[in-house]
Amino acid sequence: MPFVARAFQYIKKNSLIFRTMLLFFVVGAFVMFLVSGLIMGIIKGQYIQEIEEKSRQYMEQSYSITELLFESLYNRLFQVYSSDDVIIKAMYGEALRKSDDYMMIFARLREEVKSNRLVRSLYIYNPGEDAFFYCFNGAAGIAGRAEMFDRDAVLMVEDQNEKPVFLSRKVKFTDTYGAFTVDENWISVFFGLNRGMSTPAFIVNIDQGYFQKLIEGPLFDKGHATLVIDRNGVIISDSDPDMINKNLCEDELYRMITGSGLANDSFTYHPGRGGGGGGVTDYLVTYKKSPSLGWVFIGLGNKAELLANFNRIQTVMTVISVLFMLASLVISFFLSKYMYTPLYDLMRTVNDIKNQKDLNLSMKVYDDLRHEYLDLVSTVQKLESGIERFAEMKARAVAVSETRKNEWVQMAADYINRNFSNGTISIETIAEHIGLSPNYLRAIFKAVKGISLSKYLTDTRLEYVKKMLVETNMHVHEIVERAGFLNAKHFYVIFKQSTGLTAEMYRKKYGDGGSSDNYGKHNAENVT
Repeated sequence: MPFVARAFQYIKKNSLIFRTMLLFFVVGAFVMFLVSGLIMGIIKGQYIQEIEEKSRQYMEQSYSITELLFESLYNRLFQVYSSDDVIIKAMYGEALRKSDDYMMIFARLREEVKSNRLVRSLYIYNPGEDAFFYCFNGAAGIAGRAEMFDRDAVLMVEDQNEKPVFLSRKVKFTDTYGAFTVDENWISVFFGLNRGMSTPAFIVNIDQGYFQKLIEGPLFDKGHATLVIDRNGVIISDSDPDMINKNLCEDELYRMITGSGLANDSFTYHPGRGGGGGGVTDYLVTYKKSPSLGWVFIGLGNKAELLANFNRIQTVMTVISVLFMLASLVISFFLSKYMYTPLYDLMRTVNDIKNQKDLNLSMKVYDDLRHEYLDLVSTVQKLESGIERFAEMKARAVAVSETRKNEWVQMAADYINRNFSNGTISIETIAEHIGLSPNYLRAIFKAVKGISLSKYLTDTRLEYVKKMLVETNMHVHEIVERAGFLNAKHFYVIFKQSTGLTAEMYRKKYGDGGSSDNYGKHNAENVT
C-alpha cells in the first residue's frame, strides 16, 4: 500500500505531465488504429478479389474439362454402340458359340474399358440369351438376367420408361463368383430403345470418383468444393460421397442459381450449403451452366477457410498495433516530461518568489525561460528540416523502385519470348535468371502487365501455336512440342478454352484450308 500511495502522490504532483502524456497516447493510438484498419481493409478487399478470380478460373477449368471429356466419350460410345461389329453381335446374336464368340466379345469389352480411364465397367444385354456380358476390373464374363450381380443395371433394362442420358447411382454388389466387391459411385450411360427386356442394351459405367478428381484441380488447398447437378436437380458428382444422388430441387441455393437466368455468375451466400437458415458461415458461390449436357457446375468456397491466411496476417497486425501503443505510451511519458519539466520548474519558482521584490532574481527567471524557449524552437526547426529531407529521399527511392520494377518485368517478358519453347521453363527459373524471388516477381509482373506471369507464358505459347497452325502444315503434336507444351491433353483443354475451337478446326478456319493427309490422320487420332 505505501507504494500505491507514493505512486498516487507522484501522479498528482506531476498531473500536467500525465495529462499531456495521455493526450499523446490517445492521439497515437487513434492514428495507429485508423491507419492499420485502412491498410487491412484494402488488403482484405484485394485478397477477396483474388479468391473470386481463382474460383472463376477453377469453375471454367472444371467446365471445360467436362465438356471436352464427356462430349468425346459420349460420341465414341455411341459410335461403338451403333457400328461396332463385335458389340452388335453381343447385343443381337443368337445361339452364340461359347468358345469362340464369347472370347471375342470379352476381348472387345476389355479393350474398350482400357481405352478410357473414365470407364469403370461395361454391360451388354442380349435378349436372345437373356443374359448380360460384362467387363469390370479386367475380368469379363456372362451372367443370366436373374443372376446378374448389378441389380440396378437389370432394372434399367427392364424399365420401359425414358431414361436420363447420364444416370448417377450408388453401386454396392459382389460379382457372381465372389471375385470382386464394389462399393462406389458411378455415372451410367444407357444406350437402348427403352422397350424393356425385348431390346438389346449397351450400358457404360463412368467412375464418378475419378471424374471428381479431374474437375477439382489444384487451385485451392482446402475450403473449396465442386459439385455437378443434372437437369433434374440431382447431384451426380461431389467431393462428399454422401451427397451423391441428393435432390436439390427444394434447396434454397439451387433455386437461386436456376432462377437467376444467367449462364454463369458468382456471389456470396449465407447461411451456407444446405440452406435452412441455421448456418453461420458465408460461402463464395461460383456456378456455370452447360447447355449441351444440361448440368450445373457449382463451386462452394468456405470463406472462413479461404481467408485463413489473411486472418493470420490480421492477428499479427493487431499484435503489432498493441506493441506500438505500448511504445507510444513510454515515448509520450519521456517526451512530455522533457517538454514540460522546465515550465513546471518555472511555475514553482514564480510561486516561490511572487512576494519578493528582487528584480535581479526575476530577470534570471526570465532569462532561463527565454533560453529554454529558444532551445525548443531550434529543436523543432531541426526536426522540420529532417522531415523534409526524409520526404525527398523517400520520393526519389519510390521513383527508382518503380523504374527497376518495369525493367525487371520487361526482362521477364523478354526471357519468356526467347525461351517459351523450353517445356521446363518455370517461374522459378525466370526469377533465378533475373535475380528475384518467385513470389516478388509474380507480384510486380501482375501489377505492371495486368496479367499473371504464368498466363503470359501460356498466352505466348498459344500465340505461337496459332501462328504455326495458320502459316505451316506441320503436325499438331510437333507444333505443340515446339511451343513448349509437355502435356498434350492439357494443351487441347486450354486451346479450346481460349479459342472455342480445336487445333484442327482453327487451322481449317484461319489457315489456307490445306493440310496433308498425314496431318488429318494424326489429328483425328489425337482427338480419339
